[in-house]
Amino acid sequence: MASYAGCAGLGKVATAGPDTILGTADDIEIPTPKLVNVLISAVLTDLTGAKKPNPFSTSTSDPTGKTAVFHASNAVQGFPGGASTAAADARTALGTSTSYTLSTTPILYVAGGAAQAVPLSAIAAILSTTITLASDTYKWNNNPTNTVMLIADCKNSEMFRAASTTTTGVITTETPLLNAYGSDAIVTPLLTSTYFLATRTGASTPSLYRRYFNGNTSTVEELVPNVEAITFQYGLNTTNNATGDPTYQPDSYVLDTDAAFATMDWSRVVSVRMGLIVVTEDANQTSSNGGTVPWVGGNYTPASSTDRRLRRAYSTTVSIRNRMGL
Repeated sequence: MASYAGCAGLGKVATAGPDTILGTADDIEIPTPKLVNVLISAVLTDLTGAKKPNPFSTSTSDPTGKTAVFHASNAVQGFPGGASTAAADARTALGTSTSYTLSTTPILYVAGGAAQAVPLSAIAAILSTTITLASDTYKWNNNPTNTVMLIADCKNSEMFRAASTTTTGVITTETPLLNAYGSDAIVTPLLTSTYFLATRTGASTPSLYRRYFNGNTSTVEELVPNVEAITFQYGLNTTNNATGDPTYQPDSYVLDTDAAFATMDWSRVVSVRMGLIVVTEDANQTSSNGGTVPWVGGNYTPASSTDRRLRRAYSTTVSIRNRMGL
C-alpha cells in the first residue's frame, strides 16, 4: 500500500505553501499529470514521539528537504547507512531504545492509506467537519481520538484527524475539509512503516525491526532475528513518454552509496530492491571461516571472518504499484 492515496493518487508537492510554512492548511499543490488537490498537513505539526506518522518529518537527513507528513516525495523514502551526517541524523530521528541498539545500516520508510477503506454514504461539503460513511465497517468508533486519516476521490485527496467516530460511521474532523466529496470517495487510515536493523539487548546478532504507525500511534516490533546486513536499491524512473509524462519504469537502480542518491527525486522511485544477509544465531556452525557472500549489493564481507557462522543472502524486488501509470 506504499504511496496509496485513493483514486486521486499523489502528485509531486511543492516545498512550501504560500506562507512558506510547512504543515499548514495552505500546503496544497495542483500537480500534473492529474489535477489533484493534495492537502499535506493541516494539523499534524504538533505530533511528537510515537504520535508522529513520519519520524523523519523534521529531520535534516530528509533528502527531499521537506517536512510534510505524506506526499509523493516521501511516501517511499530511504536513508543511508554508515557514519555520514545524513545517516547519523536519520538514526537520531528514528530514536533510541533501552531494548535494542540501532545498527549503522540503511533505513527504509514507506507510507500510504490502508487497504481497509470505507465509502461515503452522503456528500461531505467543502469546509464541512462531518463525514458520513456507509458504515463503521472496521470499528473505527473504537479508535483513539485524533486518528490520522485520508479522504479521497478521483479528483482530490487530503489528510485529516478524526476527532470522533460514531458507531454508525459518522466522523467528526478536527478541521474543515478543503474539498467537497461525494459517495465515490473513500476514507482510510494513514499507515507508515520504517524498516531498520538493530541488535536486541543481550543478543549477539542484529534483527530486522519495524516502526509501525497505525494512524494514531507507533509501535516498534522485532520482525526477523539474525539479519546481519540489509541493503536497498531504488528503481528510479528518469525518462518520459511522448506526451511528457513519466514512463513509471525503472531506468536505473540507485544505492544509498551512489552519488545520485543525495539528489534523487523520490517521487520518481517506482520500485525497491531489498537484500538481506541472514546469519546463524550461534557461532562455530561450520568447519571453515566464511568469506564474502554474493548479494544484490555486490559482495558482502562479514565483519568477522572467524566466527564460523553460516550466512545466506536473500533478495526481492517490489514494484510500487500505486505509481504505475498514474
